Amino acid sequence: MTRQIKQVATTEEYIVVRYEDDSIGVYNRYGNVKAALREIAIEHGFEYDPSWTTRQFGKKLIEGVGNGAPAIADNDYIVYIDANGTVICGRKTEGSAKGALRMIAEKYSITYEEGWNTQQFGRKVIEHLLRGESNIANFIEADYLKKIKEDINDFFKENTKLFYNERDLQMNLANFLRGRNYYDNVFLEYSLPEHIGFVGEEGILESEADLDSNIRIDIVVEKGGKYTPIELKYKTKSTEGDTIVRFGKLIKAKLLKDQWAQNINRYLFWKDVERIETIKKHFQPNIVAGFCIFMTNDENYTKTPKGASASFTMEAENQRPKKLDWEGEVADSTRSKYPKIVFENQYIIEKWYDIILQEYKFHYCIVEV
Repeated sequence: MTRQIKQVATTEEYIVVRYEDDSIGVYNRYGNVKAALREIAIEHGFEYDPSWTTRQFGKKLIEGVGNGAPAIADNDYIVYIDANGTVICGRKTEGSAKGALRMIAEKYSITYEEGWNTQQFGRKVIEHLLRGESNIANFIEADYLKKIKEDINDFFKENTKLFYNERDLQMNLANFLRGRNYYDNVFLEYSLPEHIGFVGEEGILESEADLDSNIRIDIVVEKGGKYTPIELKYKTKSTEGDTIVRFGKLIKAKLLKDQWAQNINRYLFWKDVERIETIKKHFQPNIVAGFCIFMTNDENYTKTPKGASASFTMEAENQRPKKLDWEGEVADSTRSKYPKIVFENQYIIEKWYDIILQEYKFHYCIVEV
């Protein structure tokens, strides 16, 4: 039977609940929220639509199973939606609630007395966690972003095959992230229209925004109602020829081609950064951060160029100012098609990483937005 909740506090691992009758419950927090919602729906015989977003799923499940309560909280599961709209799920911890409270208290340096009963202990733990709620939330967010960066780096470390083109890189990275079984969703070619109207819960248009163009983001990952866009650039210089397997046979083909216009490609990388920064601003707080990745076997990109495109350098440890523009004499058509880039923050490529794909040396960098 679903119980009413009086107070709730969360950490990256636990959910501590004070019920309406002042008793205490402790749940282990799920990492993969959407998978947890599926498990809970099946347990309760609740029919769901696989196309629902995590937020839609959580809201409908609570409405369908919660018997009018604003959350599902019983002897097996908890599902609720926090003030930011994030769906949070947990499964009841094994053993006693007091034993779980001891573990939480030790982890978060919460002073307690052995003589406290479970109700006293639970209230103290909840109050302590709520006082530091923003710090806990920041820790979870930082941990999440660290996980994404680690997964991206693991992808490049573990992959040994050449990518046919940028689309090939995009598909392989998306499949790798899905295979981590950590993210609720991994979307490909996530599109945004040029004109956006934000609609509130009552179906009323609350605000509007214009983007510079119709946007298709290469990859978007979702975790617990939080989103992270990832943009990719894959620019190559030609090789003599490479061997690949197709339909079970080894063939020789020229996979890597000359993609000239390094000046434009540098510009487009920083334009990706500007675009994600803009999207993040419009969709706060749902977008935690974004990542722009550039991969190449042309080491010229790792050096500062001379001439008009010097401002768009991708050299490591070279912090970019908030405005990037062409220097000196540039054709009017170039300035018109590739106007100056304006950031709200300053960005830097901290490092270029070297990897070997087949026998070729590649370099890649990641900028967090």
